[in-house]
Amino acid sequence: PTFGKVREPVMRLTHVIRALSDDQYKAPTTGIIQNHGRLRQNSAVHNQWAFSPPSVFGFFRPGYVAAGTRTAEAEMVAPEMQVMTSDHIMAQATYISVLMKDTPPDYFHRDTARLMAMAQRPEALVDGLASVLIHRPLDPTTRQRILAAVRELRIDGPPERRRKRSLSRVVVAAMMLTTTPEYMVQK
Repeated sequence: PTFGKVREPVMRLTHVIRALSDDQYKAPTTGIIQNHGRLRQNSAVHNQWAFSPPSVFGFFRPGYVAAGTRTAEAEMVAPEMQVMTSDHIMAQATYISVLMKDTPPDYFHRDTARLMAMAQRPEALVDGLASVLIHRPLDPTTRQRILAAVRELRIDGPPERRRKRSLSRVVVAAMMLTTTPEYMVQK
């Protein structure tokens, strides 16, 4: 209640790309910047047009109060909430799932080997992703809900099915983690 801010949409996407990329792509953001045209093409998904704020003051008014929220009750401003809607949050979660699929966009080189290895153990997957995405432990209830969803995807059968199920576990865990309050609010 007294510290943190909502991550703005483009920053959430950029953070996911950097956090889950293999090491050779983590340090520079050149891949993201060079492919800004592709980010701009998907700007409607993020409800924030990359590299094109609507005014010289940025993407949202600094004094914005999100009506009907606890921040409004506390007489606090939450400028980042101006570009967020429930539809936008789900659209961005879907976009993140696309990043994690078999053929991600060419500006995203995910660390597939590490993620697939973690998928074999749901706890390792959820805790590992939480570590790189949230940088602190998850709320125990949230963690259990994500673990339950990941465990529903059993890894058995022929190798190709096991690989697809492992990838599905990664997708489900990443989507659920990036829609948690722990992720959405940067502290």
